[in-house]
Amino acid sequence: MILTQPIDFSTVGADLPSMTTANGSYLFRYLPNCEGVNLDGCSQLTNLNSNISDADKNQMNFQYMTALKTLSM
Repeated sequence: MILTQPIDFSTVGADLPSMTTANGSYLFRYLPNCEGVNLDGCSQLTNLNSNISDADKNQMNFQYMTALKTLSM
Protein backbone atom coordinates (compact mmCIF):
# COMPACT_ATOMS: atom_id res chain seq x y z
CA MET A 1 0.00 0.00 0.00
CA ILE A 2 1.27 3.45 -0.86
CA LEU A 3 -0.08 6.58 0.80
CA THR A 4 0.95 9.91 -0.67
CA GLN A 5 -1.53 12.00 1.30
CA PRO A 6 -1.57 12.82 5.02
CA ILE A 7 -3.05 10.12 7.24
CA ASP A 8 -5.40 11.38 9.97
CA PHE A 9 -5.94 9.40 13.18
CA SER A 10 -7.64 12.26 15.03
CA THR A 11 -11.17 10.92 14.53
CA VAL A 12 -10.18 7.56 16.00
CA GLY A 13 -9.28 9.01 19.40
CA ALA A 14 -9.59 6.53 22.25
CA ASP A 15 -10.37 3.71 19.80
CA LEU A 16 -6.73 3.66 18.68
CA PRO A 17 -5.02 1.51 21.31
CA SER A 18 -1.70 1.04 19.56
CA MET A 19 0.43 1.83 16.53
CA THR A 20 1.82 -1.69 16.45
CA THR A 21 0.80 -4.11 13.73
CA ALA A 22 -0.33 -7.72 13.96
CA ASN A 23 3.22 -8.98 13.42
CA GLY A 24 4.58 -6.86 16.29
CA SER A 25 6.14 -4.16 14.13
CA TYR A 26 4.92 -0.57 14.02
CA LEU A 27 2.51 0.97 11.53
CA PHE A 28 4.76 3.80 10.30
CA ARG A 29 7.33 1.34 8.99
CA TYR A 30 4.89 0.45 6.20
CA LEU A 31 4.02 4.00 5.15
CA PRO A 32 7.18 5.28 3.43
CA ASN A 33 5.36 7.60 1.02
CA CYS A 34 3.00 9.15 3.56
CA GLU A 35 3.50 12.92 3.47
CA GLY A 36 1.78 13.84 6.71
CA VAL A 37 0.53 12.37 9.99
CA ASN A 38 -2.14 13.93 12.20
CA LEU A 39 -2.62 12.41 15.67
CA ASP A 40 -4.50 15.40 17.13
CA GLY A 41 -7.15 14.33 19.61
CA CYS A 42 -5.93 10.77 20.07
CA SER A 43 -5.97 9.82 23.71
CA GLN A 44 -4.54 6.28 23.43
CA LEU A 45 -1.50 5.26 21.47
CA THR A 46 -0.22 2.23 23.35
CA ASN A 47 -1.51 -1.12 24.53
CA LEU A 48 -1.00 -0.38 28.22
CA ASN A 49 -1.70 3.29 28.84
CA SER A 50 -1.96 6.69 27.23
CA ASN A 51 1.76 7.45 27.52
CA ILE A 52 4.51 6.58 25.08
CA SER A 53 7.29 4.98 27.09
CA ASP A 54 9.83 2.17 27.07
CA ALA A 55 9.17 -0.33 24.25
CA ASP A 56 6.17 1.69 23.05
CA LYS A 57 8.60 4.34 21.76
CA ASN A 58 9.17 2.05 18.78
CA GLN A 59 5.63 2.84 17.66
CA MET A 60 6.77 6.39 16.89
CA ASN A 61 9.83 5.39 14.84
CA PHE A 62 9.60 7.45 11.64
CA GLN A 63 12.91 6.36 10.08
CA TYR A 64 11.13 4.60 7.20
CA MET A 65 8.82 7.52 6.42
CA THR A 66 11.17 9.31 4.04
CA ALA A 67 8.40 11.43 2.47
CA LEU A 68 7.06 12.70 5.81
CA LYS A 69 6.86 16.51 5.77
CA THR A 70 4.21 17.26 8.42
CA LEU A 71 3.64 15.67 11.81
CA SER A 72 0.81 17.16 13.89
CA MET A 73 0.36 15.91 17.42
